[in-house]
Amino acid sequence: RSLAANTAIQLFGRFLTLVISVVTLSFIANHLTANGSALEGYGQYSIVLTYISIIGATADLGLFTLVVREITGLPPEKAGKVVGAAILFRFLLLVAALLVLAGIFPFLPYDLVVKQGILLGAIIAFLMLFSQSIAAIFQANYQAEKIVTAEVLGRLVMLILTIFFLFRGDGLIPVIMANLIGNVVLLGASYALSRRTVPIRINFDWSFWKQSLPEFWSIAVVTVLGLIHFRIDSLILSFYQPVTEVGIYGVAYRVLDIVLVIPAILAANLLPLLTKLGAEGKSAEMAQLVSRMTGNLWAGSIAIGAAVLALAPWVIVFITRSDFVAAAVPLRLLVPAFVFLFLTSLFAQAVIAMKEQKRLISGYLLVIALDVVFNLVLIPNYSYRGAAITTVASEAVLMVYSF
Repeated sequence: RSLAANTAIQLFGRFLTLVISVVTLSFIANHLTANGSALEGYGQYSIVLTYISIIGATADLGLFTLVVREITGLPPEKAGKVVGAAILFRFLLLVAALLVLAGIFPFLPYDLVVKQGILLGAIIAFLMLFSQSIAAIFQANYQAEKIVTAEVLGRLVMLILTIFFLFRGDGLIPVIMANLIGNVVLLGASYALSRRTVPIRINFDWSFWKQSLPEFWSIAVVTVLGLIHFRIDSLILSFYQPVTEVGIYGVAYRVLDIVLVIPAILAANLLPLLTKLGAEGKSAEMAQLVSRMTGNLWAGSIAIGAAVLALAPWVIVFITRSDFVAAAVPLRLLVPAFVFLFLTSLFAQAVIAMKEQKRLISGYLLVIALDVVFNLVLIPNYSYRGAAITTVASEAVLMVYSF
């Protein structure tokens, strides 16, 4: 019942943030231009979003999953120390990431405004990670309403500022700044809401890291490999094709990201329960729960995929504008990936709950090799179509492996 209630609250919250995100995306696609082209303007924005995702997932290193698992059942004082240690660790990673970006800045093959957006994007990625550290408290204690409150507030601020900047005729950097300010608000709201549940103490707890290191490194490797697998197509596309092509694929991929919120929420809510069952040695109950959820996710993903397949052009034009209607092609090609990704998210979370995540590493290495080879072969000749086909094939392999 707790799982169902928490998932329902988060799905409702995600629906609200989805509506806000769609409105934000629509304004950006319609009003953000570069050299008079909306396709080029959104292409630049899509490149920055890709780097935000890469930096965020790389710097996360699976810490959210580890923290949720470790603080489940802990008293507030100890849980606060674990979360505080995670926040400090992420701050140190932020400093390292900015230094690395400063080093590669001159070599990035983009316009200056895009490279400036990527630097701001690094700060945004870490603001999201700080908020995520605090959200682990709510996740472990089934307090989804607090996650929803903070996210909706941050997204609303982001939307209002985005509209304000775009109506003033501002370009890419002010739009990225709107994103940054919205995430500052999200972080502040998350911290304020967490104080009654767990008192966060910023510290570097050596005993926690010493105890968690054997688990942490394997979760970190799986997380980084998953990120590389999920974003390498957009990155390769940005090297080989014009920025307009990146914009078209970026819109289709954004719809995929929105749809994947559903299995991500369910998998995150399942983790505390699966962890508890695993710790108690109740493997039969775990198997029954995973089996039941597999059926639900299978049915849900097929229904969503069928709807997207039928309505793809209308969805794209409704969210953006007619200039982006070509994005319906990669979106339809990506539909089978919905099913594969829904199930992979469940299987991978079950593996992590059983502390067997090391066994996922080989699977991710395999699909990354496939991603690189097929993207390098297909993208120069087939552009975003080749990227979409590669994504579907590699997601199928990863689903089978994780199962």
